Amino acid sequence: MPAPANLLISTAKHDASARESASPVTSIAGTLPKVIDAMQLSIVGHTHAPLQTDYVGSIAGQALLLTATTGHELFEPGVEVECKALRGRKVYMFRSTVIGRSELPVRLVYLAQPDTVRTHIVRKHVRVSTELAGRLIRNDCVAAGFDVTVVNVSLGGVALSAIDVIVNVGEHFKLSLRLRADGKLHAVVLNCIARSLRHVDGAVLVGVEFSNRTPDITALLRAHLFEMATGSGAD
Repeated sequence: MPAPANLLISTAKHDASARESASPVTSIAGTLPKVIDAMQLSIVGHTHAPLQTDYVGSIAGQALLLTATTGHELFEPGVEVECKALRGRKVYMFRSTVIGRSELPVRLVYLAQPDTVRTHIVRKHVRVSTELAGRLIRNDCVAAGFDVTVVNVSLGGVALSAIDVIVNVGEHFKLSLRLRADGKLHAVVLNCIARSLRHVDGAVLVGVEFSNRTPDITALLRAHLFEMATGSGAD
């Protein structure tokens, strides 16, 4: 949901430059960025599954504004929440309290501005390690496809592991996957371009770029990445 311009007010200071490292880094002292890609809230002491929310903005020094697609009625004033927010390669974690809730003109949840924000760097690049079985379908081949394994994923592409060279650099193909998001497995077919090839430990690693992603596919990838990065996906 587009954020109203008069609500996009923030006192957040820019983070100091993070140390470039492939290893996870956690910083106790931090602040929230002005733009957040995805946000998830867990109600402290409640058995309800974590709830996905949309970040609207902040009221300077007072509150964070969110909208919840489901579970709006659970955010009663005084309720404590554990929050995880994703922006680029960083996950921001903090605890807050619901200080208000409105119904009109839109449903909004108001959280107290957090005193402490922990910042976790997912990895050096905006990619999340995974292991997903997939089928690579060449455009010039009528066969059912080739078995591959997705070893990392991002919004822009994936890295595939295959037992042999089955595509050439610059070749267009389709990739069939089952992505887990929101507690379900979603069957998707992605249009792809092979950008790089290299041999690693007896396998062929293919760097892949997505092309012509639909808004629905982008939203699904974003949800999958968020759950993988935060470890909040359903088993």
